[in-house]
Amino acid sequence: MVPFFQNINVQLLLWLNQALMHRTGLYPAVLQIANQGGELVTAIAFSYLWYWRAPHAKHLLVAVNAAGQPKSRYLRLVSAGRFQRFPSRSKSRLESRAQAIALGVAGASAYVTARLLTLNLHTTRPFASGLNIWGPPGVFGGLRHSGSFPCDHAVLLGLLLVGVTFWSRKSVLLTLPAALVCIASRCAVGFHYPSDMLAGALLGAIHALAVMHLYEKGVLGRKRWLSVASCFDPAAPALCLASYSFLTLVGIEFSMHFQHIFDFIFWFQGGLSNSLGSAHH
Repeated sequence: MVPFFQNINVQLLLWLNQALMHRTGLYPAVLQIANQGGELVTAIAFSYLWYWRAPHAKHLLVAVNAAGQPKSRYLRLVSAGRFQRFPSRSKSRLESRAQAIALGVAGASAYVTARLLTLNLHTTRPFASGLNIWGPPGVFGGLRHSGSFPCDHAVLLGLLLVGVTFWSRKSVLLTLPAALVCIASRCAVGFHYPSDMLAGALLGAIHALAVMHLYEKGVLGRKRWLSVASCFDPAAPALCLASYSFLTLVGIEFSMHFQHIFDFIFWFQGGLSNSLGSAHH
C-alpha cells in the first residue's frame, strides 16, 4: 500500500512539473507564487481579520432542548427536536483581533514546529532525488541543503483554511482556491512532493483547530486575549503606538521566516549540549 501511494505522490509531482515545462512563459509567475504566495495569502487574510467588520446579527433556525437552549451553534436537523429562532454570533472587531492574535500564535508555533521537523528529518527535495525535474539553471541552488518534509509554507495555508471558519465558513470559498494554487505551484517547480504539502497543511490545520476551539471554550483565558487586543485601541495613543510597533517587528520577523527565533533555539540547544557534555566529563 505504501509503494502505491508513493508512486501516486511522485507521478502527480512529475505531471505538474511537465505541465509547467510546456508553458515556460508561466514559470516566472509560478515561481513567484511558490516563493511568496503562502506569506502573501497569510498577510491578506490576517489583515482582513484584523479590520473585521461584524455583520448584522441574523436569525437561524436551530434545534433546542427542553430548557429552550440551542443544542448547537450550528444548524442541526433533529427529527424529534423542537426548533426556535436564535440570533447568529456577531463578532466585534475587538474579539476578532483577540482571536486573530491567538490564531497568529498558533501559526507561529506550527511554522516553527514544521521547520524543526524539516531540519531534523533531512528528507531529500524532489529536484535532488534523481527524478527528472525540469527547472531553469540556478533555481534550486538555495534549497539543496534544506529538507523537504513537511512544508512550512503549507502550514500557513492549512492554518488559514481551518482558522477562518471560526469567523465565517464562507471564507473557505476564497482561501481554498488560493491555497490550492500555492500548493500546486510549489510542487510544479519541484520544491516539494504533494505529501510534503499535505503534511504541512495538516500540521497547520491541527494547530488552528486546537487553539481556536480552546479559545472559544475559554480554556486559553479569553479575557487575556481581549486585553492584549485592547492595547491597539487608538483611545490610548502611546500604548497603541507601542503595540503597533511591536506588531511591525513581528511582521518583519515573519517575513524573515522567524530566523532570529531559530537562531535562539540553536544557540540554546548548543549551550545545553555543551553543559551536558561538561557534566558527563
